[in-house]
Amino acid sequence: MINLQIPLELSFSKPGDIVKGNEISALFENLAGYLWNNWQNQLIKNGIFGNDLWSLLHNKFFNQVTDWASGKLTWDVLVKAVIDHIESDERNYTFTFEIFPKAIFGLPDGNKLVVPSNMKVAFDSIEAGSFKVTKHGTLPIYRKEKEKSKFT
Repeated sequence: MINLQIPLELSFSKPGDIVKGNEISALFENLAGYLWNNWQNQLIKNGIFGNDLWSLLHNKFFNQVTDWASGKLTWDVLVKAVIDHIESDERNYTFTFEIFPKAIFGLPDGNKLVVPSNMKVAFDSIEAGSFKVTKHGTLPIYRKEKEKSKFT
């Protein structure tokens, strides 16, 4: 158990009921930095770092933070919820992958995959299905139109 304590309330100019744009970014930066300064030693010992805390606040507690900033939620309730989550056994991880090129059909050429030359790509990439390096050029033709398979 980490045993985090609720620090004194962060003071800032509360923007009122509507929190948006640059104000919301500054709010999360300030809140994460403030909590990090108070809990840094305990969090690091448990493998939680500054970016993890910012991500947790932004992704898991977005509505609660904006409610607190708008005066709809108290500091103690917000921070207690954050502490309870950090000290719980629940761990959620989100991985985001971008597959590139998107929906391109390529033909194998040795250990390369050849994709259409009209692709606007500045560097070689990896094809998701085969994990082969893609090269850009003219696609070879496996069979002529009259030789194609027909299904009815």
